[in-house]
Amino acid sequence: HFWRTLCERLGLGEFAGQQFAEGAEREAMFARFRAKFRERSMAEWVDLLADLDICFGPVATLAEMMEDPQVRHRGMVVEMDDGRGVRRTTLGNPIKLSDTPPYLRLPAPALGQHTEEVLAGLGYSRNDVAALRERGVI
Repeated sequence: HFWRTLCERLGLGEFAGQQFAEGAEREAMFARFRAKFRERSMAEWVDLLADLDICFGPVATLAEMMEDPQVRHRGMVVEMDDGRGVRRTTLGNPIKLSDTPPYLRLPAPALGQHTEEVLAGLGYSRNDVAALRERGVI
């Protein structure tokens, strides 16, 4: 139902029965869809497709997603102290349970923060790690 409706709205009704096409046939079909979608802006497509009963929505960039009001409202993006006194934006917990609300205890580690512990766990001695640091490897 969704596929056929989309094909018809796009003026690509010839593909309505080819939802599960494979190989070269699929690539040719997708090439036509890509060309069709390049004809309008995302906002224009949203307006054109919004009234259809199809699974459709714009794909946001990371920056757009981080500022999305619903993402913020659901606590999917949160501010927290990074442990060094700086407030950082980070991703929240996607699991929301009413009796056990999530909270972030620790910030994401800084780049290289756990390098020495990881190398020690792999069997590197303190001298090995110091030598790697002196050579600029870590």
